[in-house]
Amino acid sequence: MRIEFAEIWADYLRKHYGRAETVAYMFGVTFQTACNWLSGVSRPTGDKVMLEFASHPDRLLEHALKHMDRAA
Repeated sequence: MRIEFAEIWADYLRKHYGRAETVAYMFGVTFQTACNWLSGVSRPTGDKVMLEFASHPDRLLEHALKHMDRAA
């Protein structure tokens, strides 16, 4: 089973940030971009992922590893 990064990112954002307004504010993106991320339509650029990793390395890594276990 292949899990796309956009799906993992969307799930992570929903779990930790919830609303598009919060995602837009926290990551400095437009409301539409936040909506696209939350719905799994698109994924962030590496700088946005690294921003989150720098702030919350443990929870982001744990979330990614859970998805990898499901895909195995």
